Amino acid sequence: MTTQLSTVQKRGQITIPSDLRAEFGIEPGDQVAFVRTQDGILITTLENQKVVRLRRLLIEMKSILQEQQEVEGKSYTLEELIETGRDIRGEILKEKHQLDARA
Repeated sequence: MTTQLSTVQKRGQITIPSDLRAEFGIEPGDQVAFVRTQDGILITTLENQKVVRLRRLLIEMKSILQEQQEVEGKSYTLEELIETGRDIRGEILKEKHQLDARA
């Protein structure tokens, strides 16, 4: 891992070195995310942040499903999970908005 330096300008702007912009596909107008870490600040692409959050959610879902399997002794298929989600959304629509999701 190499370190590259950039100077903070008067208005707080920094320049991401051109080789890093090219490597990570950062184009003018793209947004980047500044993430606080124990070691300082991580600058990452907004798209990468979405992938990281999705990955965390999937890991959490896997953990929940494994716990559920241990409790119930049953595993669930993707189709069962999707159908359960539809049922729950239908209940919420009916309860909060008096709408029938199946209509």
